[in-house]
Amino acid sequence: MKNGKKKVFASVFIAVALIAAITVCIGYVYVRKADQGQTKEQKQGFKLNDDGTVTLGLGYSAHGFFTTDGNLVNSGDDILCEDGYIRGQIEFQKNLTEPMEYGLIIMNDFMQKKFAVDNEWFDCYRFSLSGNGTIKIAVEVPVEDNAYEMEYLIVPEPDAKNFSMDNESGWHNFLATKEVSVSSYRITDKTGKRRVPPVFDQIDTEKLEELESEGNTGFELVKSSKDVSAFASAKSGSHACMCLGSMRKEVDAYAVIAFCDWKQTEITKGQWVRCYTSVPDKNYFEEIILPNEQEDAVYQMFAFELPIESRLKTLVYQTFRIKLERS
Repeated sequence: MKNGKKKVFASVFIAVALIAAITVCIGYVYVRKADQGQTKEQKQGFKLNDDGTVTLGLGYSAHGFFTTDGNLVNSGDDILCEDGYIRGQIEFQKNLTEPMEYGLIIMNDFMQKKFAVDNEWFDCYRFSLSGNGTIKIAVEVPVEDNAYEMEYLIVPEPDAKNFSMDNESGWHNFLATKEVSVSSYRITDKTGKRRVPPVFDQIDTEKLEELESEGNTGFELVKSSKDVSAFASAKSGSHACMCLGSMRKEVDAYAVIAFCDWKQTEITKGQWVRCYTSVPDKNYFEEIILPNEQEDAVYQMFAFELPIESRLKTLVYQTFRIKLERS
């Protein structure tokens, strides 16, 4: 790899390390902290209160799912489906220095679902928080008879399109896309009978081309297998390279999905969920074609650990969000 490419690739991942979030699970409410350059006095952490609420230090966030009668559901535990719907509240809290916008996405078995908030239907529900803010979103989610798991994603700044490595505001937007919040729950009905987990066709990752690069790429989008530079924008319909690195030996496989302007899009023709076997300590890649959009859009990919039936907590890996520019 040429020196210039090393520098571009390294600079991106060093920057990510500087804003790396620490995620812990307190009473199965996920609490997350991003280092925002706080003083010692500001880094006072978080406290789980007796009533189930969380007191957060600056830069921390917390989220969880509550039933209609106010009970917190442990991440990975059963969630009740009645009359074909899951009903409850997704609660999100963050202690911020600046106001931020967020988008809530809900899925069944990694497939995006339209869901209702106040009798209005959404693919992605936008909301904002400022200061030490909390929001409770009452949701109604339709569920198919064979759906095994419900997942949700909370993405920051869903409508930001000013991504750049050349100016401060664009660079901030580029890095902020790494702060997604996620949780998942197994679906059951009143009988308590658990559903059968889905079976995904798996791609043998070792049959893909191995990426010749120094260090570990992680799960990321780069320009090509010959140019492992991260990028902030690309032409709609152009080619890119999806890197598959940093896979964990404890994980069987990874389910990869993608969103374009926060509507789920195919990874390849006809495949909305694409699964790759885990190969630790090596970097593999697969060329993809980015969606061909008629207007400027944002694009981001996410990878979930499998199998979902043995998962106690949900970990998600995501590429940098990029801007797709209309052709």
